[in-house]
Amino acid sequence: MTSARDVAAELRQRLPDVGVKKLHKLLYYAQGHHLAALGRPLFSESISAWDMGPVVGEFWWQEQNSAD
Repeated sequence: MTSARDVAAELRQRLPDVGVKKLHKLLYYAQGHHLAALGRPLFSESISAWDMGPVVGEFWWQEQNSAD
C-alpha cells in the first residue's frame, strides 16, 4: 500500500500550484474513489474532519515538522 505522502507527491507533480487545503481535499477524494472502485484504501493514514476540511493528520504533521 502506498502512503499519503506518495499520493501527495504525485498530485503536486501533476498540479504544481496546488495549495495545502486543496491537496488534503484531493487526498480525501482519491481515498474515497479508490475505496469505492476497488474496495480497499489507497493509503493507510486516516482522514479527519478539521475546521479547514478533510485532513490526513499524520501527513499534515509531517509536512509541518519538515518545514521547520
